[in-house]
Amino acid sequence: MTDLREHVVAGRLTAALVGLLGVLLALPTLVLPTHAILQKPPESAEPDASPFRLSVWSWGHVADTTANTDGQVDVGNTTGLVILVVALAAGLAGVLAYAFRAGTDGRILGVAGLAWAASQVVGGLGRRVGDTISGIFGDGDQLVVETFPTGYLEVASAALLVVSLGLVVLRPVAALARSAVVRARALARRAATHDEVSDAAGTTETSAPRVGIATIRDVPRGPGHPPHARREHAGTGVGFSDDPTVDPDRFRPPR
Repeated sequence: MTDLREHVVAGRLTAALVGLLGVLLALPTLVLPTHAILQKPPESAEPDASPFRLSVWSWGHVADTTANTDGQVDVGNTTGLVILVVALAAGLAGVLAYAFRAGTDGRILGVAGLAWAASQVVGGLGRRVGDTISGIFGDGDQLVVETFPTGYLEVASAALLVVSLGLVVLRPVAALARSAVVRARALARRAATHDEVSDAAGTTETSAPRVGIATIRDVPRGPGHPPHARREHAGTGVGFSDDPTVDPDRFRPPR
């Protein structure tokens, strides 16, 4: 056992054990019914007459299991059985991958396998509880729903699989929540700072950028240049200035 623990990824043993126990507790539902619907015999029947018993499996099998009878009802559901078997196998594989595969790969496989197994087990339990609560079997005392030990194991399995899945996704969800909180606070501080700057400037609108004024100056006089070039700018070349008093012969940008 000690050698096995050494190969388990640090921090994943508890969730893996809980998920493994949840899968194992669901195995009896493959072969045994979870509950039965009993119909009491009428008052005119013999005193030792057995009540009508209709047993139900979580994957959809329904059979007449009344004592001392051959059984008039036996409806199978092979598809439901195959889906449940595959789901439990996926849950077992997910538990093993989560326990022994480090990194994101093991976590993703663990979440996928446990989620599939939990959905099947919880779905079967939900249908059973829903039928009982809704009164589909009648409000009188003629029909009684009897839960077998397999049904209680199904309840425990559903709870353990959900807990295991929660433990697997706890750290990523917590990290995502912390990141969202930090980002929300940063955005709130940025918005508050922007409002303070806008209030200090006396306006809530962004100031228009300043547009410079381009001034074209004459090139230096030399051989071949016309004699009528302006003397005050001789030798200054071509340049740009933001000062409107530099040159009266300037081009203003359109307003």
